[in-house]
Amino acid sequence: MNNHSSEGDISRTNSRASGDPVLSVSHLSCEFKTRSGWIRVVDDISFDVQPGEILGLVGESGSGKSVTCLSLMRLHKKGQARVTAESLKIDGEETRDYDDRAMRRLRGTKVSMILQDPMSSLNPTLTIGSQVNEALKRAPGPRRKPVDSLREVHLSSPERRVSQYPHVLSGGMRQRVCIAMALASRPKLLFADEPTTALDVTIQSQILALLKRLRDEHGTSVVLVTHDLGVVAQTCDRVAVMYSGRIVEMGPVRDVLRNPQHPYTRGLLAALPRVGHRGELKIMEGQPPDPRALPPGCRFAPRCPEATEECHRTDPRLVVTSASRSCACLKAQPMVQGAGA
Repeated sequence: MNNHSSEGDISRTNSRASGDPVLSVSHLSCEFKTRSGWIRVVDDISFDVQPGEILGLVGESGSGKSVTCLSLMRLHKKGQARVTAESLKIDGEETRDYDDRAMRRLRGTKVSMILQDPMSSLNPTLTIGSQVNEALKRAPGPRRKPVDSLREVHLSSPERRVSQYPHVLSGGMRQRVCIAMALASRPKLLFADEPTTALDVTIQSQILALLKRLRDEHGTSVVLVTHDLGVVAQTCDRVAVMYSGRIVEMGPVRDVLRNPQHPYTRGLLAALPRVGHRGELKIMEGQPPDPRALPPGCRFAPRCPEATEECHRTDPRLVVTSASRSCACLKAQPMVQGAGA
């Protein structure tokens, strides 16, 4: 049986809700310019995000998670990246061929992004209040005050914070400021790129709870980039597991974590600390492949404990395995047409 498939609309089967998605990505690829030529780091991925949904993009460093978000936001350095796609729709608006001006308009209204380093996102020479106020200028409807935006993200003493500078605030406080700025325009879609990486566990949980609360109150859809499946379990509705620039497994968080179909997902879960577990954690041997020298066949095969000779020859593509799941593995069982309907 050959599970190799080039099916491009996998994510349409995997969306948790009916209706028009807030984000619809079809056959997205991104290449970076290097001395040896253009190197592809995101390779032909497709997925949807529904209104009010939190989708987790998870994988090791270099898997293409952040590049995917930056590609959709058009935030790569000009001339250094080349983004192609069949379709990139945000709130039903086709953005594939948008120029810089059109994307700036979109970023100021329908879509925002939180970067993983809040200090680099804030201007050290301007007060918190002035920076939040600048973001509020783009917001539709009646003008709100910066102190109200800071209060919304539960920043302590917001009346005092508006006159302070970023260096005075802790990492968790600065991240709350960035979230307040990102949500100032009441976007329908929010990209959160490792928003809790530099924070301690307690503050991390508070920030994740804040994202969920804001989603619940405003209906904002979130694409959450993380390397931590624990964060995914705590926060997300669905998860897309990325490896070497591709999505290798996708589905509802509970289903994927309870019954992972891809060996890479199982490896990530085996390395996850668990309460009460006293044995050694299983470390996944090897490293993701260099995009300039990809192995033949499955990109995960050199590290996969289940790999066969066929895995080293045949490059698997994402196939639908159930009404809500998909997997890119030669051992994955494609859903029989008409099943689960």
